[in-house]
Amino acid sequence: ENHIRAILGMPIGPTELLKPSAIINILGVPYSEDLIRRVLMIPGTSVWWYGKTRVKPRRKMGHVNIIANNMDELGRRINEVLGVVYGNEISRYVPPWDAVDGNESIHSLTTINSG
Repeated sequence: ENHIRAILGMPIGPTELLKPSAIINILGVPYSEDLIRRVLMIPGTSVWWYGKTRVKPRRKMGHVNIIANNMDELGRRINEVLGVVYGNEISRYVPPWDAVDGNESIHSLTTINSG
């Protein structure tokens, strides 16, 4: 909403964090109703699949929105989603957090178990 307000020259509304949230991109993974079902079993998740039929390595096929009541809960849910989407194959799809943006605090938020 604030993006639209800014474009229209309107006053910006409140920006405080209502709930911790995250987005996990689904990269190079084919459509699977079972995968979607398993992700949706995790509280606070919603899945957006883009309907692409051609799967390529690292191609964004969809994403998962995650909300939680606090950062610890968010970290646990992120790990659960990553485990469902990528399993032990996560290193084939997603580079280490610090290789993405150099931010060690993001890396410490989650522990990705790839083996």
